[in-house]
Amino acid sequence: MLLSCSQKINSVIFIRITLDDIKSYCSIYKFHPGERFFLCSIEYLLKNSTLHSQNRKTFIIMNPSQKTLEQYSDSHYYLNISSLNYEVDIINAPVYVAVNQINQTFIGFHYTLLCVYSGGIVFQLDTVSELLSMNGILNTYGHHQGDLERIFVRLYIESNGKLKLHRYGYEQHGIVHFFNPTTKNLYNRTHPININDSNMISLEKQNYYSLKFTVADTISNNGLEWKPFEKIQLIGLYEGLPINEQQWIKFRERIGDERNNTLEFATCLDRQRVNPILWFIMKMFGNLFLKCVNIPVDQLKEINGNGPTGPSDRKLVNTLSYDKNTYSYVILLNKTSSETNEIT
Repeated sequence: MLLSCSQKINSVIFIRITLDDIKSYCSIYKFHPGERFFLCSIEYLLKNSTLHSQNRKTFIIMNPSQKTLEQYSDSHYYLNISSLNYEVDIINAPVYVAVNQINQTFIGFHYTLLCVYSGGIVFQLDTVSELLSMNGILNTYGHHQGDLERIFVRLYIESNGKLKLHRYGYEQHGIVHFFNPTTKNLYNRTHPININDSNMISLEKQNYYSLKFTVADTISNNGLEWKPFEKIQLIGLYEGLPINEQQWIKFRERIGDERNNTLEFATCLDRQRVNPILWFIMKMFGNLFLKCVNIPVDQLKEINGNGPTGPSDRKLVNTLSYDKNTYSYVILLNKTSSETNEIT
């Protein structure tokens, strides 16, 4: 059963959702001109990578396929992504969309994209001395293989059945941080603007850590803009089983290896080497330095170097029910399509 038409289940009327609705609230992505790590498809991520088992150290499968991930989807398997895949030249990424309705008040659209690599944390250090002030990247702090970027859009169901944008949010370590829509953070009044400063790190998400960047600090008109909603095609539906060829959705363990956070290596935003004296001081004071760049101590533990868990470990995938919430998965590709715009 899918959200294809108005229907009543357990006293809740589920409204019709069209492909146009999903396209209307899909984000626009703006990237830093020096960005090297972009969104990708699962096929790209698996190329040259290896599948491992935490229980059997000798277990290894080279170049696993989606079907391999479905077959070895138990919690002790994990992917080690090839470093050859980190830098993506062209964005060719599916947008995975979950739709859920809460009672008869709100509809939620959950847009999820896959990223092969997320670089270290970007920071800004202000001191009384210009020589000891800088914008930079902690290359070995918070970096990790794999990422599932999720943007959540909550829509209010008006009395006439039309949808109105209520709030939107970005997921950070499993927690969605919400923002109220304004003309500044929306494109064409409905599309949330997702601005990434560098290393596939969202500026909106970095507001969670109170970093003092402004858009002008890290973005320019020369950066890549990606609007996946302009050319989009519905290619499948999720109903408890993998969608068409998307068997990897059953995978539930880590997409990426396990890493520790360190202060071993940092660069300026232009990738040039940090002032050696400044870097020596930064390493010497460690946690004090992290406080100075406005990363609260109680949140440091949330910034780890481990890859994310697979889609099947996410609530939106593994709980399809018709009680208060109903979830359906669709896959959208940035391709032109002559297909009908209604999810059926």
